[in-house]
Amino acid sequence: MTTLRVVVDDVLAPATATAGRIARAAVRALSATAPAGAEVIGMVAASPESDYARLGELVPGLAGLEKHALARRELAAAWSRGLALPRRGAVHAPGLLAPLRRHDRLHDGDQLVVTIADAGAWTHPDLVADASWTRRMATRAERFADAVIAPTHAVADALREHLALGDRVRVVPPVDPDPLPRPADPDRVAERLGLPERYLLLVDPDPVARERVAQAIPRLGESLALVVADASVATEADLAVMIDRAGALVHADAVDRFAPAVRDALAAGTLVVAVSSPSVTELLGDAVETVPAEDEGEVPVLLAAELDRLLGDPDAAARAAVLGEDRSRAFDGRDAGRRLWELHAAL
Repeated sequence: MTTLRVVVDDVLAPATATAGRIARAAVRALSATAPAGAEVIGMVAASPESDYARLGELVPGLAGLEKHALARRELAAAWSRGLALPRRGAVHAPGLLAPLRRHDRLHDGDQLVVTIADAGAWTHPDLVADASWTRRMATRAERFADAVIAPTHAVADALREHLALGDRVRVVPPVDPDPLPRPADPDRVAERLGLPERYLLLVDPDPVARERVAQAIPRLGESLALVVADASVATEADLAVMIDRAGALVHADAVDRFAPAVRDALAAGTLVVAVSSPSVTELLGDAVETVPAEDEGEVPVLLAAELDRLLGDPDAAARAAVLGEDRSRAFDGRDAGRRLWELHAAL
């Protein structure tokens, strides 16, 4: 039996809600596509029994759990220093929390594969949670990882600018996150949340994104509110209602990274207007309307003009919604899972 041990701490206690959804989807994809004669074991820091049980619900299909004696914070500190390492074997991490160490892949069969979702820790450290820890662990990955997974070629190129990874960077598109659950009574949810009749939505915005959209709204010449959904507090059912009823979701993140909320909006047929970035173009193509980001001072003006055009033209909005819903189907979890297994087999 071939065993792939997957670090699942980012499923239980992610740095951000977005990181948690991405990690959960990746672990589920690996479990669902395990080839014959292979199994997936979850590696997890010491946690309450209730958390172990919750893992079984969040990522079904695991053949078992390998429970560490250290809690997450202590484990992360130990692994960042090459301490408290597990027994040898193949390890996959949907993030950078991983037991990175010197090993002999060719003779001992050890494998260490990690994932870096974006280069924001280098390009926008003030907008990325734990940027210093990310850079420190990425330096260990530079030394010890057999492969580093990036979600887009754009992110892969950016990582190569900051880390000597060469051809160890492998591109595997983001796994489709679980669809947001729709509540039985969305009107009641909307009333409880105090959603206005017309609004633009940001989900987990960085301060730059918030400022860009706040500047754009007064230029629209109509009554529109800005709703900010904090995914670390809001339930997924609440987020579903917010996205479904929004006039548009605006993705103005200064960091070039994948946002599951954009995919959620596309699947719901909600308009998405984004500040252009290499990964947005690579992943979404013409499914979203974009404005250039070269001149930051002009971004609010361009956002307002594009939103005004779409919101004032039902035909344009309908076409964009159809394209978006079609593009949302491109995030195939089973295909991504198979590609991850093929990567481990090639190593």
